[in-house]
Amino acid sequence: MGSLFEQYRSILAACYRDKAPECIANRVISRIQNIELRRIRIRLIGYFVVCASAFVAIIPGTIWLINAIQYSGFNKYISLFFSEGISIFSNWKALILSMLESLPIFETACVLGILLLMANMLRMISRTVSDRESLLLSRLL
Repeated sequence: MGSLFEQYRSILAACYRDKAPECIANRVISRIQNIELRRIRIRLIGYFVVCASAFVAIIPGTIWLINAIQYSGFNKYISLFFSEGISIFSNWKALILSMLESLPIFETACVLGILLLMANMLRMISRTVSDRESLLLSRLL
């Protein structure tokens, strides 16, 4: 039993005595940070591509929504709502139901989806940039 304990003790002493040189530890940490920076760069490029695509898609989407609103007559209900304010209150239920029936829901949902995608990508870009800055700062220290 004593010899096994002594062997274990000598192995542990050898492990603690033979520490890795400082230059190897710095090289390993530097390599890990370089991999992290490359991963962040690739993520940023992807976010920028999706955000730019959403920005480009918002223009035809908005034109599509405006055309659908004009075709459905929704803009006439809106103008009626703002032009005759007092007389609308007596028939407000019928007006609201007519407005909901003429609202182009699919087009509105598409434009809102594109806007939400773009907002989410901008949020992800800001988070990734702050992660990159903190990684660069830790690299300097």
